[in-house]
Amino acid sequence: MTGDLQLQPVCATCRRPHRPDLPCWHGAYRRQVCEQVYRAKGRQCAECRRQGAQRPATTVDHVIARALGGGDEQRNLEPLCRRHNSEKGARTRLPYDEPAPIAGNGQPISERFR
Repeated sequence: MTGDLQLQPVCATCRRPHRPDLPCWHGAYRRQVCEQVYRAKGRQCAECRRQGAQRPATTVDHVIARALGGGDEQRNLEPLCRRHNSEKGARTRLPYDEPAPIAGNGQPISERFR
């Protein structure tokens, strides 16, 4: 899945890769977007909920990382606890609990879905 995705150019302001059409992910812009996500999706970690646990979200994560071309749209953002956000890193998780892509042999096509 990530084979066709390319890293974005590094921003001169924040020194991180992201789409040039997106503002830097810090300061007032980040606080505003995070608050919108918390209002829309709650303040509980989405990954913990999928696992049947309850843990407060302390971060907002991009399902498809900005460095891989993901945007700041609500559908690409989810509240996560610090543990799950740092475990995920810049890898892409399939949004909305879609099943893992399956190869012809019935196995997930990537090690990370096994």
